[in-house]
Amino acid sequence: VRKFSLGYPDDFTYTEYKETEEAHTIVFEDKNKEKSFQIFYTPYYGDTITKERLLMDIPSGNYTDLVEVVLGDGTHALVFWSDDTLREVWFLKDGYLYEVTTHKDLDTWLAEIMKSWEFL
Repeated sequence: VRKFSLGYPDDFTYTEYKETEEAHTIVFEDKNKEKSFQIFYTPYYGDTITKERLLMDIPSGNYTDLVEVVLGDGTHALVFWSDDTLREVWFLKDGYLYEVTTHKDLDTWLAEIMKSWEFL
């Protein structure tokens, strides 16, 4: 189990789904299901996120405005739009790939949440 913490609104709940033995998705959403984001993480062997990995997870190849940012704990991340409707933040930490996703209109909101991310 990966250990991290992040701040999210008090009225949010989260549900964790086991995708495979080591891959998980955590969905955070408000009680009205108007705001949400999800975190997917899986083992990853490599020290950079490759174009091949992007195409494996986004086979349409429809991602734009790829930029590098630094998270609150100093971790470097890639931020981009996928399918013109989703904001994604991908980063590597301790042998795992993390993919954080939300809807386009929640971009600024997600950025504030990502600033609070810490690994324990």
